[in-house]
Amino acid sequence: MTVKTAEEHFTEEMHHAIEEFGKVLRVYFRKQSDKNLETLLLISLTIFLGAGNIYQVMKISGLPKTATYDRVKNVSVYYWRQFLQNHLYSIAIPLLSERLSGSDAMKSRDGLILAVDDSVIARISTKLGYVWKWWSGQLKRVAKGQNVIALILVIGDIILPLDVRIVS
Repeated sequence: MTVKTAEEHFTEEMHHAIEEFGKVLRVYFRKQSDKNLETLLLISLTIFLGAGNIYQVMKISGLPKTATYDRVKNVSVYYWRQFLQNHLYSIAIPLLSERLSGSDAMKSRDGLILAVDDSVIARISTKLGYVWKWWSGQLKRVAKGQNVIALILVIGDIILPLDVRIVS
């Protein structure tokens, strides 16, 4: 009997988690080819590991620039929205049902928060859609950018972004 090192155990767990997440993605992106789905999975994983944009994703994961853009350019925002909403709501509804059926004391300790975040993402480009002048509370002035509204549910330590919209 061989004893696994912590690294081997972690690698095995990550492999299992990636396979399971791939199965979830497959349901929503079944029209995509295996290569496109694999690219989406790698992008999702690298964002989980801290990448904030597609350039950082490609740098961290070693994905080739042209092939990556070619594989994801036909992925509809509709499918991402459907995936996020269905998956996150399937997590949120049982948690809410459990919390709301409890005592008042339990409800107050849960720290249940439904937040609407209205943020302006500053942009310089004029070629992007929905770039106008918006009031930015962070900058304390009118800024040129995209106004994004997010609906976020917080239950204790669990944060679920239920919806994100770019305001037109």
